[in-house]
Amino acid sequence: MSIQHLPPEIVDFILELLVENAPDGHSISLARCSLVCRTFRPTSQRLLFRSISLKVILASKIPPLIDTLKSNPDTFGSYVQKLSLTPLRWSSVGGTQRVTVYPNDIDRENSPLNTFVDIVPNLKHIRIDASAGSWATFPSRMKEHIEGIVNGTIPSQVDSLEFFSVPDLPPGLLLSASRIKSVTISDGVQVQPRDLRAFLQNVTSNSSSGAEVSSSTITLSLQSLNFRSLFFPPSLFTISPSVLANLTTLSVKISSRNFPPAIVAAQGMLDACNGSLETLDIQWRMNRHWNFSAVGTLDLRGFKSLKHLKLQTNSVESILPASLEYSDLALSPKDQADPRPFKLLVDTLASIGSPSSLQSLEIAIEGLLSVEGDEIPPLHRRTNPTFFMRPLAESVKACWDDLDEMLSSITKFPTLRTVDLNFDEMSTAGTAVCPVIYYLELTVPDGRATVRILEYILEEFTETLYNDLANCSLVPRAFRAPAQSLLFRSIFLLETAEKTRKLTTALNNSPEQLSLHVRSLEIWVPADRPSDSPPYEALAGTELPNLWKLAVGTPTSRDCTRLRSLSLQGFDHLPPSILHTGPTLTELALNRTAFSTETRGDLSITIDDGAPTTTNLCQPRSIKLSWLQRNILCFDPKVFSKLQTIAIESTSNGQLDYQQMSHALLESANSVTAVKFVLVPFLSTAFHNPALADLGSFRNLTSLTFTTNCGFEVRHISTISNTLSTLHTDIPLRELEVRFQDHSEFYGNAYQGLMHIPFMTPVRVEYVAAWKKLDATISSLARDLRSTLSEISIFFTVSLLISPSINLGRPQNEQVGWPVHCGRLRETLVPRGELFPETSKREIFHFDFEVLKF
Repeated sequence: MSIQHLPPEIVDFILELLVENAPDGHSISLARCSLVCRTFRPTSQRLLFRSISLKVILASKIPPLIDTLKSNPDTFGSYVQKLSLTPLRWSSVGGTQRVTVYPNDIDRENSPLNTFVDIVPNLKHIRIDASAGSWATFPSRMKEHIEGIVNGTIPSQVDSLEFFSVPDLPPGLLLSASRIKSVTISDGVQVQPRDLRAFLQNVTSNSSSGAEVSSSTITLSLQSLNFRSLFFPPSLFTISPSVLANLTTLSVKISSRNFPPAIVAAQGMLDACNGSLETLDIQWRMNRHWNFSAVGTLDLRGFKSLKHLKLQTNSVESILPASLEYSDLALSPKDQADPRPFKLLVDTLASIGSPSSLQSLEIAIEGLLSVEGDEIPPLHRRTNPTFFMRPLAESVKACWDDLDEMLSSITKFPTLRTVDLNFDEMSTAGTAVCPVIYYLELTVPDGRATVRILEYILEEFTETLYNDLANCSLVPRAFRAPAQSLLFRSIFLLETAEKTRKLTTALNNSPEQLSLHVRSLEIWVPADRPSDSPPYEALAGTELPNLWKLAVGTPTSRDCTRLRSLSLQGFDHLPPSILHTGPTLTELALNRTAFSTETRGDLSITIDDGAPTTTNLCQPRSIKLSWLQRNILCFDPKVFSKLQTIAIESTSNGQLDYQQMSHALLESANSVTAVKFVLVPFLSTAFHNPALADLGSFRNLTSLTFTTNCGFEVRHISTISNTLSTLHTDIPLRELEVRFQDHSEFYGNAYQGLMHIPFMTPVRVEYVAAWKKLDATISSLARDLRSTLSEISIFFTVSLLISPSINLGRPQNEQVGWPVHCGRLRETLVPRGELFPETSKREIFHFDFEVLKF
């Protein structure tokens, strides 16, 4: 599908994912995207101008930017949603020149920020980044403009503020922001104690009831708060009930650097918004020196509207329990995980009251594991500094058991739809730190719409390029699940032994449960390496619950309860238990395959675990039986009870096969609508039955086909006539097709073997009676079924082999071309009026002759 046919929202989503994790190089990527495809251009430009950073740039650089935005105000200017400002006034040029970036000595109307705000009507977010300075280093005019935007005196659409590394943020700037609904306090943001004292004195007044906050001074009323600073006083957000009364989203970071006040402050913020909060993100940053005895869990019992919860901890920064001595165990403090951080997380979740309105939960656990060279050191009970790698300590396992029991409680979490477990293991080798991420997403069916859209996108763009799919599974995390789903959906293995071992290892050991994605599995032994057989035992032990199609040299596990298509080829002693593939199997094909004669009895036998298998018997809708397949007819005829289409390659050896075939087909008499017989050249001379099978019980048959392979003889024609004679005259048959195939070779100036082809002149005497009988049978059938039978097709095909040396040394004008050969063979074909004198008179009769290169 072309990119032009994708919805614009999907194109936007793809480009946003491509650039969201590359903040330094996203401008280059977007600029290239805008030039590659016309469909990409508007989205790329929108993303390019969505965020603009006025960093330490020269004043001479600002006017060109403003001119660009003004050049197309309906697009470029309207794209800008985020503005990042730096506090530095000066920039060094060549180490000598200093130029004012934001001068104070110009008119208010000509200041860059004021001009900028006028041409970006959709500006929503301002970021104050003072990582290279402070609020005091901002030019006074710029600070005035920021304050005007925040408190509403300068018209704008800004409703979101972010502060990063501002060591001297004035508290009045934030709390007087009447139009701001979202605030982010990032790392390094502080309020100087003297500024805080002065502010509190200004906003409070002494009365008989104590200190009261002036409502005219505190105008901030937030809907979203991201609180990540270790030093910012959280009391500013609880100084007035109105600040957090309408808060719906809260993200808070609790660190050992500001512990224990951070716990108290976090609980205070939670209590202030417990009636309105819908989304909560709590991150603990701990170390081994944290005094757990001095802190309790966060209390979430009063949150009736909480729908989305994320809990994060660096739980594997570990210590030993106090009861153990390091010297006795010869262990370092990081050799054993301390369960208390994990228990703190679990207890916080347990504090939620029942029933909870929680819909989604994400638990993220970080860890640190030392790597020696390229090897991860072996872990055992006393040296496992993680909460999610085997073996688990008993105390850690108890936490997991509590978490599992809690999340499985319908009473406590009746509306919980999604649970994400995110394990991030930081592997250290010397000074290098390499993240190894384990990500597991458990989603109920109703919540998979986004994954389905991503699967559709990836399937369109990487239909046959498996390397691209593998790359997509590594590049953002959102692509990982759908890319893996497509990678493992269909598996084809030719060099079987080693590849099958690797496959089974990946399927059995993957934390992402890759085996759930496998729907089609084909494993074939190379003809030139018959000894290279796959490890079937390992394959049989692999659970593939969603497998639909299987083509393999031996049966696998009967637990493939969703198997839909099974193809087996080239086996002489196939165990009948292969037919225990469950009721979902719709297509069964057996080619050159025979079942074990030792177990030819009833299919109600049991298998290794002793469980009866009758209820697991396959009942396909379509079955194809070819060479050596006939002893399947000895088994339970219920295999045929739901057949709609059956194709049988006839190699009958006598009366016993005829009886077995007819008996088995009786089970499907009311369901079969299409039957196809293939008559092979070596139809046994011992075959004396009048028909291939008794079709008289097929009362719903609508399509019937007979095909003879090269080398057919007179008994094949007679067998077709006899089989047609078994049909009832009240069936709804609509199509009858008969195909006769043979071959010839052109060598020298003659066509070899034409005299042995039954439909080429001259017709041998023994064939005349057979053709006459077939014509009479078909004509009679057409007369009896005239109300339903609408098409009778007879096809004759000759496969012609031309010797490669036939034209060597001959002049060009004497060489015989392919059209000439086709014309000559058609001239020797017996006219249809001679072969089918009665049938050819009917309008529904179609006759065709074809010559194929052999």
